[in-house]
Amino acid sequence: MFNATTLSHAQRELVGGIIEVLHQNEADFLKKLERQASKDPTNFRGRREPLEVAPNPSASFGDPDGGILATPGAPDFNHLLIPYVWFNMGLETSYNAILNEGKGTVDSPLEQIATSTGKTLVKWLNIFASNGNGTTRIGLVSARTSDSVLTLADATDSIGATQILVGQRVKVFDPTGTTQRVGVVGAGTILIGSKTKTTITRNAAGIDWPSTVVAGDIIVPEGATPSVGFKGIPYINNDVGDYFGLPRSTVDVVQSVITPAAGGGLSAALLMSTHAKHRQRVGNVGLKGTGITELAMGMTQHTAYFNLVPAAIFQHIGTQRPAGDIGLSSHQFSWFGTPLEMYLDWRGDRVDFLNFDYLKIANMKEAGSMKGMPVNDELQSFDGATSNYRAAKAKFLDVARDYFSCAPHRLAAITGLGMSGLPMQRS
Repeated sequence: MFNATTLSHAQRELVGGIIEVLHQNEADFLKKLERQASKDPTNFRGRREPLEVAPNPSASFGDPDGGILATPGAPDFNHLLIPYVWFNMGLETSYNAILNEGKGTVDSPLEQIATSTGKTLVKWLNIFASNGNGTTRIGLVSARTSDSVLTLADATDSIGATQILVGQRVKVFDPTGTTQRVGVVGAGTILIGSKTKTTITRNAAGIDWPSTVVAGDIIVPEGATPSVGFKGIPYINNDVGDYFGLPRSTVDVVQSVITPAAGGGLSAALLMSTHAKHRQRVGNVGLKGTGITELAMGMTQHTAYFNLVPAAIFQHIGTQRPAGDIGLSSHQFSWFGTPLEMYLDWRGDRVDFLNFDYLKIANMKEAGSMKGMPVNDELQSFDGATSNYRAAKAKFLDVARDYFSCAPHRLAAITGLGMSGLPMQRS
């Protein structure tokens, strides 16, 4: 009997008409930053931004009949020095894949992988602009679970292992990015074999995670100087540590207005307190004059804010009769007229008061093909172990820039917010 099994030998597989992208590659904060922040050139020596850090201290009361005048003074000046951070990615295609391009394939896979790689580069820029702390950190270790598994589910980090990719080569460093954890395994990279949202597992044939790894260590991509990464919002909007060469402990005018929540939940009192301190620091004109201040946050604190809003029992929309609704007609919130913006790669333990007129990009090179190099188009792949060419070609993309503010005192944040029971990237 000629049945379906026999017929199947003459059938073609039915293949979907598109290549579905199953990873999230949206660069929401970066798009807004690129659109609203000014771009200023920088170079190898860095961009110097002069600052007036203190007013003229001269002041005196006295006798106008020949009395002593005030001791003369002058405003105090300092400067920021903003260099650039170089970041690159590579894409390799085998000759066999090139031969088979268009031979029964869906769409154009080679074009798809090139486009996808470019979008991934932009996604990395979005990640670092949103939550970069000045190191090349892409994950925060909470425990060395075993020789092969690290857990990334620290209570102060909503991101977990969601930024780390299978097949990525990484290293483990101390929180500052200056000391590599090597244990007995050496200083080479470790290949990620598998992952969940809160764990990463090294390749089965690879070396173990260093025995010296402790909670608080950071996962960084391969490459040099993990202590020098993109300066994202957690670096710029802060009140401690170095700020482009200025110690915030002594040059306090580059401190942002930070309200520590110490693990507590978001509340109206925290919002009001931060707003009041922010207004006092910058003055009323600073809030109303240039740009618009917005409250930037991830889905974690956006949900926490929703929980502060009483549920609306009735919604009256237009000329329609009131309808029962236990929620709200939209999630487009504001706070005393200040818009709330939710970003995909924001840390879940903070809410930032941002004004994009005070955020800048120090730009050396836009993201794209490498400039003036043989690999700015494509390059024959090379085997470093055998010194032979390989039947494959490689293309590299790069970007050289950093993010900064000349007026970090005009920014504010609530940090260390509790996240219990709230949605997070790692959940």
